[in-house]
Amino acid sequence: MKKYISVLLVLILTSTASISCDICGCGAGASFLGVIPQFGRSQFSLRSQFTQFDHPNTTLNFNGQSQVFSDEIINNELIYRHFSKKRWSLFVNVPMRIHTRNESLRKTQLRGLGDINATFNYTLINTSDSMSHRFKHILMLGAGVKLATGKYMQRDETKLILPARFQLGSGANDFIAQLYYTVRYQRWGLNANAMSIISGENELQYRFGNFYQGAFSLFWKKDITYKKKKIQPGSQVFDQVNSRTISVIPAFGINYERVEADKEFGREKMYTGSTRYFGNISFDVLVGDLALSLFYQHALYTDITFVQPDATSRIGGAFTLSF
Repeated sequence: MKKYISVLLVLILTSTASISCDICGCGAGASFLGVIPQFGRSQFSLRSQFTQFDHPNTTLNFNGQSQVFSDEIINNELIYRHFSKKRWSLFVNVPMRIHTRNESLRKTQLRGLGDINATFNYTLINTSDSMSHRFKHILMLGAGVKLATGKYMQRDETKLILPARFQLGSGANDFIAQLYYTVRYQRWGLNANAMSIISGENELQYRFGNFYQGAFSLFWKKDITYKKKKIQPGSQVFDQVNSRTISVIPAFGINYERVEADKEFGREKMYTGSTRYFGNISFDVLVGDLALSLFYQHALYTDITFVQPDATSRIGGAFTLSF
């Protein structure tokens, strides 16, 4: 009898040690558009965003005997925006991601290409350069795809497959719809953008929950001109070659994100799905063809299950060259 009990205990302990924590908060965020600098001109951008998700202290947040403390996500993106002479534009995002999981017994890091996404957009309204309109409007609608280019079945050092949302990619092709709207009156403006991602199913019969995002920002633009010289003494005409203008655009607003529950083999997966509201603060500086953007997001409200990790803030920035 003691022999059977001993064997049973060994099987239980072995089984428990092989269970991996599959709870992850990463992968929820999408590209934060904000105010697009130099709208209408083609652009190359480098953008980076850092997010840390802290895991609660529960029995489910363990990788075998190792407690999971946090997941750190760095998303670096190479962005290309091409505006045609007509109303069409193409946006392409190539993400290079660094995912780090901190545990009590180990640290696991994934590096590599994420899921590339591309959207075709159509500008319905653009009166930003019109002198006959007091209110300047830009309205753009887009649709596209997110391609399964990132790895999605990577393992940690114990040979256990890491959580689906911790992987660099999803393994499935998704559909994207987005909206971008800006209205400006003199120096003040309001920016709104929305995005939805309808997820596909990968070969493991895993489907990420559909993602919905909406953001609103109030911004103010100030132009500062320096190094300007009059063409002739006493003249009011300035030499544009020797004049430089810096535009600063501070903005603040709110960002809403909702992620539906993931599905595995057609059934909803427990402890997935979330709703979050973030407060946004951003600051853009435009000098000629160059733009520098910084933003910070702080969680105002979070609706998640008690075992899910939470992110209280995000920080990021971008460098843009227009041509």
